[in-house]
This record gives sequence, structure tokens and C-alpha cells, in this order.
Amino acid sequence: MVLMTCTAGPATCSTRPPKAGTRSSSAQGGEVLPALTNEMFQKYAGIWFICNKARDLWKEESRKTKHSALERRWMFYYTLGCVIRKAYENSDDQYQADLRRLSKPAWMNEGPDGTIQKVISRQSRFAMQSMKQVYEENAKTGTSHRNWFRSPATLEAIKNRLNDSWIIVEEHAADYRFRPK
Repeated sequence: MVLMTCTAGPATCSTRPPKAGTRSSSAQGGEVLPALTNEMFQKYAGIWFICNKARDLWKEESRKTKHSALERRWMFYYTLGCVIRKAYENSDDQYQADLRRLSKPAWMNEGPDGTIQKVISRQSRFAMQSMKQVYEENAKTGTSHRNWFRSPATLEAIKNRLNDSWIIVEEHAADYRFRPK
């Protein structure tokens, strides 16, 4: 088992073996996190590193296009997660293994031409395009900008758009997966 303590980002994240009798660790805000297995920690670290890289792409695109759909980062992360899960549909073992593999951040040093970063870029573009399309469709119905972000139906509409659009890229699904070097 590994305890994960993360107070303010990657610079302050640490892992350590649990001390005898230790069952949890405190996170920000005083919430108690259960002890994580090494596999679970690696999975969450991989997700964190993916989101860290994808955030840069989201920032750049949202500043460049100023599209209203890209206003909320959490919605982008949700959509990106849907894209990644769709790429690994029916391959859960590989999905879990690939996320754990990405917990080793050496791939982040490869630059934008690195295999993993190209995949994250491809996934992010797909996610952002889907968000923009759903937003524009919804704007035609007269729904307000604020309500679009608040409505649970928005998340379902995004997921449906991804499923519909996936048909076009389905034969290239491997290009949306984190392949080993």
C-alpha cells in the first residue's frame, strides 16, 4: 500500500510506505483519503499527468478561439475522459495498464512530437470539437449560456455527440490510445 499526500500540486505530492497502524492521509481541506494501493496511485497519477498536459492545449484553444463552450475546464476534462474511455472501449485491462504506465512522467519530456503527447493532442481536439458542436446546437434552441453549463443534459448531449462522431474515427481507434514505445 502507498499513501498519497498532495497539498498544492505535483511539487508537493509524495508517496511513502504507510507506517504501522496508518490507514489514511489528510488532503487539502482536511478530508481523509484512504490508503491507496500502488496500482491505484499509479492510475490516478497517470490521469493527473494527462490532465496537466491537456490543460495547456485547452488554455491555448480557449484563448485562441474564445469559444463559449470552452469556458469551463472541468467540462473539458469530463469530455476528454469520455474520449479516452471510448478509445479503450472493450479494452479495460489495457486502459488501466496504460494509465498506470503514464504515472512515470518521462514521456512529458519528449515534447509535442512525443507519441503520448500527440495522442493527448488528438484526444483533446476531438473533445473540444465535440463540446463546440453541442454548444452551437444548444444555442439554436435558445438555452442560455449559464444554463448550458448547469444542465445535466449537457453532459449527456456531449457523450452522445462523442458516440455519434466516433463512428467516423472508429477504424483509427488505436490512434486515440496511449501506445507503449
